[in-house]
Amino acid sequence: MFPVLNTERLSLRPPRANDIDDLFALFSDPRITEVWSHEAWTERAQAESLLQNIVAKAQSGELFQWAITLAGVDRLIGTATLSAVDHRHRHCMIGYALMPSHQGKGYAREAAGALIRHAFTGLQLHRIGADLEPDNAGSRKLLEAFGFQVEGRLRDTYWLNGRWYDSLIMSLLESDWRARQSPA
Repeated sequence: MFPVLNTERLSLRPPRANDIDDLFALFSDPRITEVWSHEAWTERAQAESLLQNIVAKAQSGELFQWAITLAGVDRLIGTATLSAVDHRHRHCMIGYALMPSHQGKGYAREAAGALIRHAFTGLQLHRIGADLEPDNAGSRKLLEAFGFQVEGRLRDTYWLNGRWYDSLIMSLLESDWRARQSPA
């Protein structure tokens, strides 16, 4: 399907049927979805549908959504995603979500680093975009640490939980990422 990406403390692997309960727990938590582009899930079938979508879109190369697990502990604690992959124009979008009990430990940064490296070296992409809720300071700080730049703010992009949400658009170019990898 797509490669396993290993970091110092994590393994990012393709999700499997036995991840459905953890996927449901992740995306049914309003603390997660308040900064995501959909409302909290209410039915386990939504996790089953996501897994089917991941498999189908990975085969076409449009979406790669890994299960984040701790190294040596094969249980989903979050997801890491390269979506809207456009091989012709060589760009994609990045996303990540972690169970609240695993936040604040640097795992999102570690997973994002693996995704960025894979996007630029494995998939040979040129640009990675990010669409985040403007008040998500943690995600913005994480992306800026990798060199992502703010491109703009889209007003009233998502209707969720009875109100409109804006989107902060950021991006990282492969050339900027490579320049940061080289010693000065």
